[in-house]
Amino acid sequence: MTALSCVVVWYNPSRNELSNIKSYYAHVDRVYIIDNSESDNSDLLITSGFSAEKVKYYPNLNNVGIASALNKGCLSAIEDGFEWVMTMDQDSSFPEHEITKFIYEFEATIKQHNNIAIVAPRTSELQPHGFVEKVITSGNIVNLQAYNYVGGFDDELFIDEVDHDFCFKLIKANYNIYLLSDVRMAHSLGNSKIHSFIFGHKLHVMHHNPVRKYYIIRNRLVVKKRHPEYTRRYIKDNIYLLICIMLFESDKWQKIINTVKGYFDYKKNKLGKFK
Repeated sequence: MTALSCVVVWYNPSRNELSNIKSYYAHVDRVYIIDNSESDNSDLLITSGFSAEKVKYYPNLNNVGIASALNKGCLSAIEDGFEWVMTMDQDSSFPEHEITKFIYEFEATIKQHNNIAIVAPRTSELQPHGFVEKVITSGNIVNLQAYNYVGGFDDELFIDEVDHDFCFKLIKANYNIYLLSDVRMAHSLGNSKIHSFIFGHKLHVMHHNPVRKYYIIRNRLVVKKRHPEYTRRYIKDNIYLLICIMLFESDKWQKIINTVKGYFDYKKNKLGKFK
């Protein structure tokens, strides 16, 4: 069996996040918890039953972004000699039969195919089986040699599009991303809702907070400029986002203001944390 580490990023966690880790804890050799909260949450681990040797907790005491947290975990795994790492969101988990199947099919995939950088579970009914151009970060098993080769995740993107930018860099470097459509992971989509629209159409509205709207608009434009061959839909996606804000979301004006700020910061090449 391949030695497998795991990186999970926390932000203001609760005991629910411990339950999520327990869903895959027995199937990995080490867990790196990178905590982007402003406070130390190590007390949550005291009664968790986790081995102190197996679970390593790193409090940042500041939200440094998903990319920086993932990089910290991946680099820790490399330092400890691991060649593969599973990257998890704090709200993602696996049913027992799914994580067992995932590990089995991961092993089969890396034996059968060359230059595999990511093996990923399905998080949407629409995803195909086999080679794909992009996947979300949560649930991925990442080849750390490939991670190093492309320079890891981009800290300057902070949160949104971090996963897609990483995938596109891997594809351009002739690595492959393989999605297992028969392996399912439980993954929260936050406050997303389905809204009725004209002529019976339904719109999937994410209801992100105003700061996330800034990152989404800015980073989509950044990633579209970097990888135009993979991001043809991004302008339409941004228009769709604006329509959803105006028709269905609360706090409309602040969200519109932040999307405009995101556009102008993109034009000024101003990246990093929202200010």
